[in-house]
Amino acid sequence: MALTARQEIRVAISYIRRNRVQAELAENYGVSQATVSRAVTTWSPRIVEALNEFVPTVDDLDTRDALIVDGTLPPCWDWEAADGLYSAKHQSPGLNVQVACNLSGRLAWVSDPMPGCTHDSKALDTSGFLEVFPEDFIMGDRVC
Repeated sequence: MALTARQEIRVAISYIRRNRVQAELAENYGVSQATVSRAVTTWSPRIVEALNEFVPTVDDLDTRDALIVDGTLPPCWDWEAADGLYSAKHQSPGLNVQVACNLSGRLAWVSDPMPGCTHDSKALDTSGFLEVFPEDFIMGDRVC
């Protein structure tokens, strides 16, 4: 059984958004894991391309906003193929991404991804985020 284009997009979004296992998605849609893999491979780059203009950058920040910033480690598959993706802190491979939101929870900014082994403070410093805000307005947790 084949998936319709609409179903393929839903599969890809479910895979990306919830990090669902391809075999589980295949079972839900009554298709093979290979069919799900093809849908994810086909649609993921297109979804990224379509949404890319909506990802806030440092230039979009309002310096009057109070923001909460934290790092996250989106998982990745083949960490042995690329140096630096393994995060000892999380005991998992991934990419270090810094995210900022306002006090209401609205997304304000997302950094470019860095290797998972990068410490949050270095990732934040490298991102250019701190260059936008005066130093006396920044509060944060301790750097370990």
